[in-house]
Order: sequence, then C-alpha cells, then structure tokens
Amino acid sequence: MSPPVLIIGAGLAGLTAARVLAEVGVDAVVLDKGRAVGGRMATRTIDGARFDHGAQHFSARSGEFREVVARWLDDGPVAEWYRSPSLTNPDRGVEPRHVGIGGMRRVPEHLAEGLDVRTAVRVDRLDLGAGAVTALVGDEPMATGRAAILTPPLPQALDLLTASGIWLGSATRAMLDPIDYDACLAVMAHL
Repeated sequence: MSPPVLIIGAGLAGLTAARVLAEVGVDAVVLDKGRAVGGRMATRTIDGARFDHGAQHFSARSGEFREVVARWLDDGPVAEWYRSPSLTNPDRGVEPRHVGIGGMRRVPEHLAEGLDVRTAVRVDRLDLGAGAVTALVGDEPMATGRAAILTPPLPQALDLLTASGIWLGSATRAMLDPIDYDACLAVMAHL
C-alpha cells in the first residue's frame, strides 16, 4: 500500500483536495493547526449566539462548483440563503447565495466526513527524504506522505517552506512575492 498524500490545511481547499484524491482512490492525511476544520469558513458559538466569521455566504459561479453545490443542497449541509445581482460583475445577473445549515463550518465538516483529518496539529516543518514528506511538530513526526499539498494562506505556506529549508525557484518566488494580504477586523456582537 502506497503512503498517502500529506495535505497541510483543513480549510475548503485542503479538504477539497483530499476529497478529490479519495474519489480517485488515493489516500490523504489532512493536518490543520485549528481546533476544528474550516479555515476561513469558521463558526463560533458564544453565550448561545452563533457567529460565522470569515465567509458568511458563498456563490457558485463555475459549472463544476455548481454541480458540487447541487449535491450539497441534496445532502443537506447547504441551503440557498437569498438571490441578488452581482455587485462585482453585473453581467452575471442575479445569482443565488448559499450558507451552511447550522453555520458555515458545516460545509467543511461535510467535506471532511470519512477522511483522515487531524486538527490541533501545528506543523513546524516538513522533512523531505527517501521519496517521502514527513510533517514534524518539534522533532516528532505527525504524518508521512508520498507528496505534500500546502493550502494555508500564502504567508503561512512560505513560512513553513522556509522553516523546512525548501527553497522555491526564482521564477516561482517572483510570481508569489507581489501577492499581498490585508488585515481584517471581525466584530462579533450579540445584541
């Protein structure tokens, strides 16, 4: 049996990668530093009030994603919230906005069902050797795979590569360096 693919990050991208691999018979191990899956599709309950912070809703614009969302609507983790015209691209016309039933985290929880997902694992570095990639926390191996997929936000992914002594080629680095992230402040208020 071949080793799994190692995926860092249990947000929508990491879980989708693991789900696609599973559909073609490739095992994956997903590691995430958070207490729960979801990444930016996060839901918190504070004093009985539920807050979605990060993504509050989503639209399906590609044909492939519309097919996935149609399955989610049938399976139950997603509902149509409302329809509105696109503000960013008026040519798209009116489009449905979707939400996770019970909170936005329900979408990644649904994706994670049946997958090998391990949360509360903050990978410090990756060790490349002998045709495998090992995720290390301190000096302790957490999982080993035949390949790795990194899905955290770019600054975190670059920090992990640097800590691992993995250097990107100058052409790749030149494409990534201009990407900038802006800080965001989220206020969760229960009135």
